[in-house]
Amino acid sequence: MGAVVQYQSRQMKNPATREFTRSYKAHNARVRYGTMTKAEFTTWSKEARAKRADCVAGKLPLEDFVAWLDSDKQR
Repeated sequence: MGAVVQYQSRQMKNPATREFTRSYKAHNARVRYGTMTKAEFTTWSKEARAKRADCVAGKLPLEDFVAWLDSDKQR
């Protein structure tokens, strides 16, 4: 269990991963509460993972990635 905690803490040092995790949890909650279908979540998740990879690789600026994640934020 300690290895998992260490891995997660190292991953959370990357701002792109931290923002992705925050948004992933919010979108997953939408599925649980019924405001988003599982198919919509799966589609969003695939696109978000691809954009996160681009951001970590330096192809996409962090600001653009965060703006995309927040573009469909529900209030």
